[in-house]
This record gives sequence, C-alpha cells and structure tokens, in this order.
Amino acid sequence: FAIVRSFFFQVLPSACAIAKSGVIQGGIESGIHITQPWFHSGMTRDQATQLVIKHGTVDGVFLVRDSRTTTGQYVLTFKCGGKVMHMIIVPVTDSVRGGVFYSLDDGATKFYDLLQLVEFYQLNAGCLPTRLTHYVVESPTGPLFSDKTTISGSNY
Repeated sequence: FAIVRSFFFQVLPSACAIAKSGVIQGGIESGIHITQPWFHSGMTRDQATQLVIKHGTVDGVFLVRDSRTTTGQYVLTFKCGGKVMHMIIVPVTDSVRGGVFYSLDDGATKFYDLLQLVEFYQLNAGCLPTRLTHYVVESPTGPLFSDKTTISGSNY
C-alpha cells in the first residue's frame, strides 16, 4: 500500500512575487528537498512510472526524483489524463539575480529550491497540464510505513 497525502497551501506573499519578478523569493536551503516525503532519491524512471501508475488514481499524483542521466538535474514524475509524464527540473544560472534556480519552463519561472517549485505547482498548473495534487510516499521496494493505507482529504 502507498501513503498518499493531499496538501492545501496558503498563498504566501512570496508566491505572489512571481508576477513581478519571475522568481519565487525565499531563503530555504536548496537541500531541503531530501527531507520531503515526495522526494525519492535514486529512483529510476521505470520505478517512478510504476509507482505513479500503481497509486495514481487522479490527475496530479506526483513524485520528484534525481535524474539518472544528468547529475544535478531532477525529474518531476506525475499523472495526467491517464498517462505518466516526466518533466526535467533544470538548474538555471541567473547572472542578473546571482545564483542557481530551478525551473520547469526553461527559466521563465524560477525557484530557489525544489520545495518552492513543488509548492507553486500545487497551487498553480503553470506550464504543467495539471496542478500537482497528491504525492506518492513509497519506496520501490515497499511501503515506508505500516501496511495501512492513509489518504488525506479524499476517498479512494
């Protein structure tokens, strides 16, 4: 069984900054994603696909994983229209603002870390065909928690 959770986020002033600057403001360390339940380190594309197929009953079910082909890149794997999609999260260097940002749309929308990127796409579809709604919390070898399924905010 998988544990799938739904999140409802409050729109923060920093999220509104995107309309003016194109960058979500924040000061969270870029490595915070490794502590997030939606992040799956070392997972292959096939493993991610199988997890989302197995546990993704609605559009927007997702996980984030390391890219296995390009060091330093990440992949957003999600379900939309009955299909599993994989979008590369590209690190973008911004010489004007200084630093490296993460983007799904070639730098049009930039985030300081993956946590901000995920939170934004849970609130807004943006360049995605659907909003991110639920994340999968299971390793490819089995559940991370007990054999009990927990789902917040929905009946499946």
